[in-house]
Amino acid sequence: MRGLRSLSLFELGILPTLEPIAALSHLEELLLAGGVWKHQKLACDLGPLAELRELKKLALHNVRGATDFGPLLGFNRLVWLDVATALFPVEEVARLAKRYPFWAKQRPWLRSHDYAETKCERCGGGQVLLLLRRKKAVWCPSCDTARLQKTLQAFEALFEERG
Repeated sequence: MRGLRSLSLFELGILPTLEPIAALSHLEELLLAGGVWKHQKLACDLGPLAELRELKKLALHNVRGATDFGPLLGFNRLVWLDVATALFPVEEVARLAKRYPFWAKQRPWLRSHDYAETKCERCGGGQVLLLLRRKKAVWCPSCDTARLQKTLQAFEALFEERG
């Protein structure tokens, strides 16, 4: 298994450690996920993942427990990242965005929420989801323009370089 290049782990119950994954030195893709109705719980930190020096793709979906993204900041080959941003501290999401500009450009914390049944009650327009912990989730870009921009600017100031 040491030559394994891709690993997907779903709904495994509480994981006491990620140490066994660290031994997979050729791993290029890792998906760690809970299900739709169930979280993947970690009783450990993400530290062992720092050993995955060949990692190119990383996804953390519906994962609870670990909140320090420090171990994820050293992936020099990473070209694809998918993290459920609403589940983690805003400051940690900003650390990832600063380290991986390709991900920050995608703005994964802001998603369209334009469905027929979710139109703005005031103007009838489409809405967006702001997927940051402890922030208002559903916004109308037309009615809430100034407040939404202020919230996004405050968050993005955490990782953008100012000249």
